[in-house]
Amino acid sequence: MICRLIPALAALLLALTAGAQKQIAALSAGTQTYSNVVVLGFNTTDLYFTHAKGIANVKLKLLEPALQAQFGYDPAAAAQAERKQAEDESRYAAALSRAVEAEARRNSPAARASQAWAELGLSDPLDETFLLNHPAPEIAVEKWLGAKPDAKGRLTLVVFWATGSLASRTALPQVNAWNKAYAGKLLILGVTPDTEREVAQADEAKPEFPIGSDPRGKLAAAMAVRSLPCCVLIDPAGYVRFHGHPAALDDKKLQAIFALAAE
Repeated sequence: MICRLIPALAALLLALTAGAQKQIAALSAGTQTYSNVVVLGFNTTDLYFTHAKGIANVKLKLLEPALQAQFGYDPAAAAQAERKQAEDESRYAAALSRAVEAEARRNSPAARASQAWAELGLSDPLDETFLLNHPAPEIAVEKWLGAKPDAKGRLTLVVFWATGSLASRTALPQVNAWNKAYAGKLLILGVTPDTEREVAQADEAKPEFPIGSDPRGKLAAAMAVRSLPCCVLIDPAGYVRFHGHPAALDDKKLQAIFALAAE
């Protein structure tokens, strides 16, 4: 508001000099009549003055022709100045509206939640994704190898893995341990490009949590999975809060996650 007033005040100060304290016994503008008028200044569109009851300004276009002539009223110049003023007002209102909206977004529950999650330091330096702090894609696979899990409203860790991936097999025991230790706090879901038969024929340790077969990689693509294994943590509100390798998580971070998810 201060920035907006400065140009108007500067213009008025310039006009004060031009006004030279002209006195008028009575001044009529539209339906208003002012007495004991002392002109403070004027510009292309307005006359500024004190009167018996205070201080005011009126549009030059509302004055009698004789007074308009005294103050150099030019209808074309005044109309152009008023158009510019209207444009400036419109731009100011739009900028103010954008600022208010931006402030509202910064103070929204979703923004505060994102900030709280960010402060946990859940990041994988080897992984960057546009999904962080955005709504997660629907967890839809071609086939669930067992009962279809219900992840709605639950803290969920989606683990993308494959039987032919050595890194996946290496990470699997830790994820199985989390599934056992945090069964009431964290829903872990496995998603693999393998078929049900390939999973069943795997010789080494298998996931001890629900598994979905995604042979066409639709969910992996939707969740921006670029390498295996990859974990996507989804909070109870459905927002992605971590995206990266399981090794970037540990029990300490998981405890902090549980505390925040419970708020």
